[in-house]
Amino acid sequence: MMFSILRYMNLYAKILFATLGSALIGRTVKTKIRGTKEEVDAIAKALIASRKLYVEFKSSNATVQTVIDKLNEKNDAAKEFESIFNMQWPL
Repeated sequence: MMFSILRYMNLYAKILFATLGSALIGRTVKTKIRGTKEEVDAIAKALIASRKLYVEFKSSNATVQTVIDKLNEKNDAAKEFESIFNMQWPL
């Protein structure tokens, strides 16, 4: 699904999501994101929630319930992102 989304994005959005994807898996990435406070907060919340879900999946202590909780948090953050940017959160 992410590939079909990327086809319609401009170059800056592609770079942003590639950078966010690197951060998702734990790589240190220096990035400056400019936008309104609402836009920056939406990106940060969605990225943090996606990272928490990723970490939970990898955890040996994860249970179905903890994964569902993290997935719900990620979905809520993704909805906020989508309402602000009018595009799907790909992570």
